Amino acid sequence: MTAPPWTGRLARWPFALAGLWMGTEAASWLVLRANVHQPLAAGDRMDVHVDAGGRDTLASIVTDPAAIARVRAFVDARTGGWQKSWHTPPLDRVHVILYEGDQVRGWFASGDGFLQAPAPDGRAAMRRARGTELEELNRLLGLPPKSHLGLRR
Repeated sequence: MTAPPWTGRLARWPFALAGLWMGTEAASWLVLRANVHQPLAAGDRMDVHVDAGGRDTLASIVTDPAAIARVRAFVDARTGGWQKSWHTPPLDRVHVILYEGDQVRGWFASGDGFLQAPAPDGRAAMRRARGTELEELNRLLGLPPKSHLGLRR
């Protein structure tokens, strides 16, 4: 007994679907890896949160315009290497929210070896950062040098 002719065509569907899936994954990889830097929004207040030991705490509220400008300049100076993450970004330890009055205007974060900020499409963008860069950012935020590691030293 021979198989009906349509079974050969049916057997090719998994290969066609697998090829389609692989093609869309490759295309999304190219899109996700595009440079997605955008400048931070201006604000008149920064709430600086630190996660140490699994507890998120408000470490400070910065309202000095010069201090806010220095922090924004630090983040905005890093224009290269920003990429959207594939899935869930790693856990940040320092999270900064920028406000204009009571309105949230923007945010950025840092963790062990990375900076994170919003991409133009609203998703999270990340870039690698050296320990010295992150310690400099912590200094500008008035935090202990190793805060990006979740340490209180």
